[in-house]
This record gives sequence, C-alpha cells and structure tokens, in this order.
Amino acid sequence: MKLVDLKLPKKTRKQLEKEMAAEAPEPMDEQYPWGVQLRFDKREIEKIEGLQNINAGTAVNIQAIGKVTEVRTTDAEKGRKRHNVEIQIQKIAIAPRTKEKPASLNETVTTIAQARRM
Repeated sequence: MKLVDLKLPKKTRKQLEKEMAAEAPEPMDEQYPWGVQLRFDKREIEKIEGLQNINAGTAVNIQAIGKVTEVRTTDAEKGRKRHNVEIQIQKIAIAPRTKEKPASLNETVTTIAQARRM
C-alpha cells in the first residue's frame, strides 16, 4: 500500500471551519470510544484511493505513520488518574481487507522505516 500524506492545505482557519460545517457528521450508533474512530472528509477521500469506492461494513487494512503530539497524566476527583496519548496521523494507506497472509512483523517494520524516509 502507498502511504498518502494527510497534511492540510494552506487555508485560513475560517475557510477550514466553513468546509467542516458543510460536511458535519450524522449521528452515529457509538460502539467504540469516540477518540479511536477515524473520519475522512471529501478532501482526504480524494487523496486515499482505498476509500474512493468503499461501502459501509467493509473491513479494511490500515497502515499509518503518526507523531505523538501530547502525553498527559492528570489527577481527577476521588483519586482517579487519567492518562491520555494523542497521535497526529501524518501519512496513511487504506485498502480493502483481503484473504492474503498478513505481513510479518519484520516486513511491517521495514515498510514503516521506508515510509519515514519519504
């Protein structure tokens, strides 16, 4: 799979907010935590070939390069502690899942190392 850079175009914040408002998501039946869901809008779909002709319910393989942008540990009420890690995905490849044998760990590490050099 070819990794696609998801860097935003050089637009003003107002332009981006206007575009995002026009593409507001519809309510979803939440089955997983909100923070672990990836959402792609028209701009990204046009870049990522694997999303252009995909149907809801299709299982996909995802390969990505990201950068940890924040690590946070906080104290909350009643002695609870919270630990959060935020990762900004910078490059991504998505393809429909196939019956092929998954890549070995060595192949995956090699692919990630090659992608970092891009």
